[in-house]
Amino acid sequence: SFGHHQPNTLDRPERVENSVTDPHLARQLLTSPKLIVGFHPDEATEPCIDLALALRVPFAVCPCCVFPSLFPHRRIDGHVVASYNDFLRYLLHKHPKMRQGTLSFHSKANVQGGAADARNTVLYMLPEDFTDTLT
Repeated sequence: SFGHHQPNTLDRPERVENSVTDPHLARQLLTSPKLIVGFHPDEATEPCIDLALALRVPFAVCPCCVFPSLFPHRRIDGHVVASYNDFLRYLLHKHPKMRQGTLSFHSKANVQGGAADARNTVLYMLPEDFTDTLT
């Protein structure tokens, strides 16, 4: 299952020329970032934050889709994370110094009177947020 931002894999040509097959290079690429950014990264939202926390590097992630059926292990207050607000709370529990902000844009659906929520919340940490912490 793919998020609404990505085309179905059947619609995409396979891109083998950019694949990393060397495990040493893969490790180097995954451990060398100095900043992690994810703007509506769909299924990669939590891994973006987890990688940044593991590497202790700043990040900014603007979560979008929750995908409760793909991630039934995500729990908040004893129930499966199913709403956007629950997803934000779940992610914020990953680190006590994680910050939350609001980007200044609104969804087209809200402007036109629709019921959709603007996914304009950004979760982030700055370099100084990693000082004096054990995570």
